[in-house]
Amino acid sequence: MNAFRLSRSAARVGAGCALALFLFAGCAPMLMVPLQTELEHPRHAWRSDHGMRITGFVANDGMYHRYDGWVKLQGDTLAFHGAPSQNEYGQPEHRMAVAQVTTLFSRMSTTRKVTSATIGILIGLGLVGLAALALAGAGTGS
Repeated sequence: MNAFRLSRSAARVGAGCALALFLFAGCAPMLMVPLQTELEHPRHAWRSDHGMRITGFVANDGMYHRYDGWVKLQGDTLAFHGAPSQNEYGQPEHRMAVAQVTTLFSRMSTTRKVTSATIGILIGLGLVGLAALALAGAGTGS
């Protein structure tokens, strides 16, 4: 009977770990970045070789444009570059005046955050599993 309880506890811990990994593995929160704010307080991504990683932008006419790639500020122009199949322009390069864009959309880089959270959850679940094993062992007198 106690072996059955032990296997149920282990199964619950394993299912909890699997659920935690599933929930945290695909995290890629979107970040809406007003361009004017970004120009006043630029992120370090603007200074990189590629520029800032984006998934799209809003033009000053209010229309959203899908663009999975990078954008780099070059004077008063935004230089977009990415895979032609991943943007609605179908070109590897696209340029627009800064005045024509109001908002950029970016995926937050959360690899470190997701990894830290996953490790924390796994440690927590492991401690719960150890506590369950200890309680199961104490109940049998082992």
